[in-house]
Amino acid sequence: MRPTPPSAILPVSSSDRRSRSTSSRTLTGLSNGYPNGSRLSASPDPMPKMKPPGLRSFSVSEVRARSAAPRRVASVTEMPNGRSVRVPTFAEVMDAFPGVRINVEAKEPQVARPLVDLIEDRGAQARTLVAAEFERSRVDVCGYRGPWGASRHHILGFSLTHRLPRGGPYTPGADILQVPEKWKGFRIVSPRFIREAQARNLPVHVWTIDDPADMRRLIEWGVDGIQSDRPDLLAQVLTEMVGRPPAQGPGPVAP
Repeated sequence: MRPTPPSAILPVSSSDRRSRSTSSRTLTGLSNGYPNGSRLSASPDPMPKMKPPGLRSFSVSEVRARSAAPRRVASVTEMPNGRSVRVPTFAEVMDAFPGVRINVEAKEPQVARPLVDLIEDRGAQARTLVAAEFERSRVDVCGYRGPWGASRHHILGFSLTHRLPRGGPYTPGADILQVPEKWKGFRIVSPRFIREAQARNLPVHVWTIDDPADMRRLIEWGVDGIQSDRPDLLAQVLTEMVGRPPAQGPGPVAP
């Protein structure tokens, strides 16, 4: 089992990796929106929705240019007229927010090494969790010394074996379990799942939780983190339930 650094145990209230809000992936969204408890929503996006094979045909500069249409992101807080919001590089995000803990996922094997090199060049291993759905996507960086998210085979294995007497013999070789509450109709997260994971020093983060009632239930169950497309609502729930300082800004808004 990989040792768990303290920085891997995070009270997460971030945007999910599959966020429906395009703005949450921008520096404007990160710096102006979420920390204030507000929510940014995307208006019609000129950037075509493409899977990785399609995106490979574009250079970084082309992607950034296509994502920079003025006013394509509407904010619940004021934004200057004509303000453009473009997709930042990962290096820009890390440099703009040097004290922020980050989850980053290697979607394909060829990105894992450059990703980890960038993290290590900045000495940011302690604050950057490297995740992957499949181990093959990060096999080249298995020696990474920062927090290591559980992949699908870790999660499925633990989901099955934790029901055995005394929680079963299996401990995933990861630092944290970031999981959906359910997967293809199969319940992953339960009070017992959380207890057995935490008994192995594995924090549990659940995604993607946007309903305040679900947030409250999971907090009562004892989860260590919640990933949400509605951090404004989550901030309010955390203030009510665990005494988190109230978020600044206008507060929760209508969907």
